[in-house]
Amino acid sequence: MIENIATRITLLLGPKHIVWVSAVFYIALLIAAESIASFIFYLIEGYTPLGIHISALGTVTAIAIPFFSLAIILVKILSKSQLDLVIARKSEKNAIEETERRNQVLRSLLGTSVSMHQSKSLGDITDKLLKEIHPLFRGWGFGVVIQGSRPSIIKHFSSMGLSETEQKFIIQEADNYFHAPSIIEGMVNKEPPQTSDRVENSWEFMPMHGRGHNVIGHFIVKSPQIDQASREFITLFMEQLSAAAENKLLLLEMEKLANTDALTGLYNRNYFQKELAKEIRNAQRNRNIPFSIFVVDINGLKKINDCFGHQEGDRLIVMIANLLNETCRESDIITRSGGDEFVVLCPNTSCEKAESLLTRIREYEKTSRIILKKAQQESESLPIHVSVGLACSTDIEAEKVLGLADERMYADKKKFYQHTVRYR
Repeated sequence: MIENIATRITLLLGPKHIVWVSAVFYIALLIAAESIASFIFYLIEGYTPLGIHISALGTVTAIAIPFFSLAIILVKILSKSQLDLVIARKSEKNAIEETERRNQVLRSLLGTSVSMHQSKSLGDITDKLLKEIHPLFRGWGFGVVIQGSRPSIIKHFSSMGLSETEQKFIIQEADNYFHAPSIIEGMVNKEPPQTSDRVENSWEFMPMHGRGHNVIGHFIVKSPQIDQASREFITLFMEQLSAAAENKLLLLEMEKLANTDALTGLYNRNYFQKELAKEIRNAQRNRNIPFSIFVVDINGLKKINDCFGHQEGDRLIVMIANLLNETCRESDIITRSGGDEFVVLCPNTSCEKAESLLTRIREYEKTSRIILKKAQQESESLPIHVSVGLACSTDIEAEKVLGLADERMYADKKKFYQHTVRYR
């Protein structure tokens, strides 16, 4: 009961006021005791000796000590009560904020799930997820890399909250994400700080797994520090993205099978146009992801068709298709775009890499010959010649790359026929 009364008094007055009240009470008591003792002794004896003052001081101090002790107890009680109250309020606030954050995450997950199913491309899927997750983690950076048949081939890349330099390093290190965090951290530390209060960030490259536990990409997080709750939230988003991305990749594979040329087994022009549109969008969104295009045209097909028949001409077309399959990479999109014309789309390929591929095509061409047969005639062995035009998105605007490659192919064909008699 006494403790409850003391608590109420302390809560009413506050610790500072209790100290001041105690001090004033002590001084007032001292003055009163001094005055009364001096006055009474003066009336009796006619004077006031020094001992009376000392005695009054001692008496007042003896009386005040319990009061001061009580004041100290009251201050301690009040301090503890206030501390408990602050802790309780802080815990309540944190609980409310955490609940609201969880609700916001669940709402975002639900919204992301719906929008992902309505998305028509990988770019739409990743962009919508990043737009949902980024506001939940202010000041953080996120990236999504969907990889092709090889880690170094990037089917799609999206980011939010990452600088252009960071994006460039992420793309360059796509086939080496085990070491990428330390590489990127070192790169960031070398950059001059934008502000004096720059925050040191850490990097995480979280693998995105498909149904067969194969890695289809990486979810990249740049943050000051990831706590357990944040990691769980991000994992939920990443798992949802992984499922949606894998479904989209499977649909793309089925679409590939439905868009192949009957004679060569290569992709047809319709499929090429769709893939080219994707690469143009990727290059426009991020100039660190270039693409290259080869336009390849067979020289002398008309002569073979006329002299040996269309069946032998078809054999030549198949040989060129095989030549391109042998020299190009698995990630390259090889298309038969017309009767004697092929187009090769090379995603995530710079001019330097494309030039190496052109060299391989030319080397293969030098050693290739076709043996032509005609009824009741001896077989004839002829060399294979193709005209090739190469262009890259770093040379010209992305939407004009195909046109430039086509122009260069015709220039190469013109050069070839300057030294060869054209068949008419």
